[in-house]
Amino acid sequence: MSIIPIVDENSEITRFIAIKRDITARKNAEEALTATLRRLEEQYQAVEKARSETRAIMDATSEAILLLSMDHKFMWVNRAFEHLFIVKEEEVIGLDIDDMLPHFQRVFQHPLGLKNLFMKAYRNDGNGYRENITQNWPIKRELEIYSTFGKKHS
Repeated sequence: MSIIPIVDENSEITRFIAIKRDITARKNAEEALTATLRRLEEQYQAVEKARSETRAIMDATSEAILLLSMDHKFMWVNRAFEHLFIVKEEEVIGLDIDDMLPHFQRVFQHPLGLKNLFMKAYRNDGNGYRENITQNWPIKRELEIYSTFGKKHS
């Protein structure tokens, strides 16, 4: 509360004006915001921990793993992918799958077949698929490529 004196022409105080503000709503909003921020920070920490653990697991495998977006852009690759294709994750993220075809050509006997397998995941009927492809480099071997991706979500 603020109290302001009112003076007359002789500088005599003739009355006072009191100004009172109810700040309850503001205080409640601040407390709610603080609680929300605390919950968001806890959720963020949990997500970061899960992401870190998932990354550690995916990087521990010797097989290349990648994550493509619905518009065929690289979202994530593991260390085995970096090693196999001699690229860094930060160079690949955001690239279209077509941009990686030169790297696929070096490694696979039929690189367009590999791309077509990736594209098949987007047209899948929801059952997933398993198909074989020949890897030529660094060693020649038959690989099973599979997808568990189902129908597109709108």
